[in-house]
Amino acid sequence: SNPPYIPDQDVAALAPEVRREPVLALKGGRDGLDVYRRLLRQLPAFLAEDGLAAFEVGIGEGRAVASLCARAGLAETAVCLDFAGIDRMVFAARPRSRYAAAVAALRDGTSA
Repeated sequence: SNPPYIPDQDVAALAPEVRREPVLALKGGRDGLDVYRRLLRQLPAFLAEDGLAAFEVGIGEGRAVASLCARAGLAETAVCLDFAGIDRMVFAARPRSRYAAAVAALRDGTSA
């Protein structure tokens, strides 16, 4: 998913082309994590036991989103960087999910 992840106070400083997006698509609350918190409170009820969750994240949010995933029962997490070396994606799975080994391999930089 690509939830709003920009801290509210940072929206005004975004590039003009980004600010053209609907404000609901940008503002993620005080720290940019409000939508992740709401989503991850509900996700365990909807994600298949064998499912995989994937989230786009903002600069420096990877570790915090991975922690929220772990607290929601998605204990296998990996933060992936974009080509600029910036947190960009978090993948998460339940420990017994068929995706758990792949997520762990992403996290550890090994092959599944």
